[in-house]
Amino acid sequence: MGNIHRTLSCHTFKMESTTVSDLCNDYRRSMNAEITESMNTFWAECYESYKNALDTRNRLVAESRKSFQALILEPFKIKKEEEESRIYLMENQKKAQRLLVRAKWRQIKGYLCGERGPWKSRLVFFLY
Repeated sequence: MGNIHRTLSCHTFKMESTTVSDLCNDYRRSMNAEITESMNTFWAECYESYKNALDTRNRLVAESRKSFQALILEPFKIKKEEEESRIYLMENQKKAQRLLVRAKWRQIKGYLCGERGPWKSRLVFFLY
């Protein structure tokens, strides 16, 4: 009776181990499939959230850039152009004034240092 019990027990143990092993493998496969599916869903949702956040950020950056340009850069460019124009006109006026003074000096020098002028005996060397 002892041998029969042992044989039945071993046979039952082998049978149980293969059955348990098969059930365990099935369980693991099903759990892996469920976990993999839920993980894929989670990462897909994360990726979508990332894309939405990135789009929102890019839109906000573009709006901020536009408002900065409208409030700061455009008025600055206008002021800069006005200032450059003013400086250019002022330099032209100075140049015209210098040319006028030079022409007047040549005329007066011609009168003063000419044959009948009061400085005819002097040699006047000026840059002009």
